Amino acid sequence: MAVKVLILEDNPVARGFLARVVRESFSDTIQIIEAGDLETARQQVKLAGGPTGIHGADPFKLIMVDLELPDGNGMDLLSELAHYPATKIVTTLYSDDDHLFPALQRGADGYLLKEDRFEVLVEELQKIVRGQPPLSPAIARRLL
Repeated sequence: MAVKVLILEDNPVARGFLARVVRESFSDTIQIIEAGDLETARQQVKLAGGPTGIHGADPFKLIMVDLELPDGNGMDLLSELAHYPATKIVTTLYSDDDHLFPALQRGADGYLLKEDRFEVLVEELQKIVRGQPPLSPAIARRLL
């Protein structure tokens, strides 16, 4: 069975880049679902058996969330999915405290900067398999 991944990103180029990062990061068969806005992401989570979705459906294992979206903020989705069993990772351009700490408080399991090199993002995502939080190097330094 394929590992289901949801990528919430409004920029199609960035969405394609993140999909490539995900495919390169894991050896499992990956099924990537893309969403360009919050509403589409919410519908996909519900279809996959989210908090208000169909019980027993195949849930996402990884959800990558951009923060600035055309119909709201990814922080809202993080709050809604606080008890959802997936690994939730913020993928953003924002490395400041005003975005980082609220995202972690709302349930983000990792925080990656889209400006990082492809290889760095792959390496950070691979940490999930080892039970480590994926954090961009600049974010890890900021937390320390």
